[in-house]
Amino acid sequence: MEIQPQTDDDGFLFSPEGKGQGETDPGGYNRAEEPAQYLTAMRAGASGRETNRGFPVSLSRRDPQRLFTELGLLSSSGKPRLNAAQGFFNRAENQENDDLLEQLYVYWRDLSEFLVLRSLRVNPRTWSSEWSYVGVKSSKRGNDVYISRVKRRLNWLSNMENVTFFSPSDFQAGGKKVYSSALWLTLTYDAKRCSRAAALERIGQEWNRFLASLRSKYGHVSVLRSWETSEKGYPHVHACLLFQEARFQVFPWISENDQKEAHLTYRIEEKDQISSLWHSHVDIQAISSTRKLFNYMRKYQTKTLMSSDSPKGTRTMAFLWLHRKRSFSVSGDFRAALSDLIRLLHNSRRELRQTRLDGSIEASTVWEFCGVFSGEELDHHGERWTFRLNKAQIETVLSREAEFKVSERFRDYD
Repeated sequence: MEIQPQTDDDGFLFSPEGKGQGETDPGGYNRAEEPAQYLTAMRAGASGRETNRGFPVSLSRRDPQRLFTELGLLSSSGKPRLNAAQGFFNRAENQENDDLLEQLYVYWRDLSEFLVLRSLRVNPRTWSSEWSYVGVKSSKRGNDVYISRVKRRLNWLSNMENVTFFSPSDFQAGGKKVYSSALWLTLTYDAKRCSRAAALERIGQEWNRFLASLRSKYGHVSVLRSWETSEKGYPHVHACLLFQEARFQVFPWISENDQKEAHLTYRIEEKDQISSLWHSHVDIQAISSTRKLFNYMRKYQTKTLMSSDSPKGTRTMAFLWLHRKRSFSVSGDFRAALSDLIRLLHNSRRELRQTRLDGSIEASTVWEFCGVFSGEELDHHGERWTFRLNKAQIETVLSREAEFKVSERFRDYD
């Protein structure tokens, strides 16, 4: 079943009308005549009011396209692009403007854009060659296509047979030692170490060094990893680790959750050895079953990767977008390692190819990339993610190609 696009209730997507000369919001500053004071007031959230998403009303209710254009955050075609965002938010005076960053990210995420592809095919009736054009909706962090892809990629976790690695009763069997090779790991980032921007840039390399040290000490480790950011924007890591050459002694522990409610968790005796490989706080839990593993991942999927409307999820995705961080990653052998751990076999790799009636293989269709177009440019406002272009839409694509060829020809003489 297709996921329906999310409707934004804060007015992020309405079209610009006029240039807004003389507007005085936020803080009573005229943005046309006093741009510096206007931007300063906007950074400070001068209106002091907040929406249900935590954004100042003055930001979420205004026309975003006009605002972003005036701040130089849109391309020449009026679209949000990452290079413009990085140039703006990497400047020291803009690095703390989180509300504006989140709104720009949401505007980019919710702007439907389509990859236009074409292929040359033979018309079976006339036997003449014809170009066929199709539009495919782009996958963007947090949009409906992205959410669907994340669900498909990790759906196998929810479909696996539940296998218990250990249970509470194991700790009551007369001092019996209990071990686990599956751990749930959280690495936080100490804000005193460096600036937020530096932490976001370094986190990938520091995680890789941590993983290399872990493998040097404990042997091969398969990993399923996701990023998240704190309210202040500092990154932290959540990861499921499957050790193939090591196991860790488990003991039960009563912990408090975010609501100060007591619940049973499982910790490991070797926690300090692993913590010494990371520069900030480390939390480690032993995973007791495959169902628990799936629940951990589903929690962070729901809170971050697929939470289009939660403030924490939006903020995390905005920072990951700005700093070009992959939302999550899975070791190539993670699924196989988990299958080995619970003694399940998966033999599902098959290559599907179209064949002719005589059994010979039909040649694959070759698709040519034509460009990226917004739904508005193609006059496509439906909910379908793929569609065949009609005559008017094809003319739009060809017109863009002609303009590009002319500009490239003149550029040769510069």
